[in-house]
Amino acid sequence: MDPTKKQHWIYFVEIFYILVCYSLLLSSVTNELNYFFSFLPNVLQVVVFISPLFFVIFNWAFVFRRLKKLDGETLLKNALLLKYSLILFFIIGGLIILGVSVVAIIPLPGLFAVGVLPPILTFMGWMILFGAAPFPIAYLIKCYRKGECNLIELVLLIISQFVFSLDVISLMYLTFKVKKYRLITLITLSVLLVCLTLVIFKLIH
Repeated sequence: MDPTKKQHWIYFVEIFYILVCYSLLLSSVTNELNYFFSFLPNVLQVVVFISPLFFVIFNWAFVFRRLKKLDGETLLKNALLLKYSLILFFIIGGLIILGVSVVAIIPLPGLFAVGVLPPILTFMGWMILFGAAPFPIAYLIKCYRKGECNLIELVLLIISQFVFSLDVISLMYLTFKVKKYRLITLITLSVLLVCLTLVIFKLIH
């Protein structure tokens, strides 16, 4: 049996990771958090909130323990799945951090504690970004070994995986460079451009 076929379950793990991220985002922008988690024991509630950390550890351990067994297609597909699916998450999350930062600078009683939220939320977002990084990094290493990218590209593209927005841009660049899944990238870019156009149109009018 092809050993790569045994790794198909990893797609479902990453889909669950994405769902967990959006669930946390949804809970942070609604007033239904207490109701939503009211049926869960306190310990389980804590597990729900820190679950992204488990995925971060799992992703890094899984990818680099099985780097030789994982084929490039599996790595690239997971990278695209994670990075493209979390674009909306980071856009909304960035807007929330921006809004909280604006509120934090308002010199009103009772709002001083809000000032600690932006760095905390930014760190949480970066941890989720960090959790999605091993797949594209492992794929880049394989590309370098096959001569599909040079050392400078390898270093720059790996660094970009730890920077908001640059991680997605670098992955889009990579799909065109290796000539794989370019259609998915074009569709993603088209959707983003349409959404940006609609937002600008709404703001103007």
